[in-house]
Amino acid sequence: MSKPIQAYQTRVLLEKADLDGKISSLSFFLISKSGDVDKAELDRLDVQLRIMRAYSGILKARIEAFAS
Repeated sequence: MSKPIQAYQTRVLLEKADLDGKISSLSFFLISKSGDVDKAELDRLDVQLRIMRAYSGILKARIEAFAS
């Protein structure tokens, strides 16, 4: 039998869903609008996207650990 979900686990699930939506939006922006933004800003946005993806991976690992 599985354990009931804790309040903090719900917050982590919601945080990951929100973050993944932001990752999708930023990825789309970088693909479609990159010509409208100067190179320095594109570089910063690329770093931001990589860090967001890493953070999402950490949240994913935490979510997977909930089942343990």
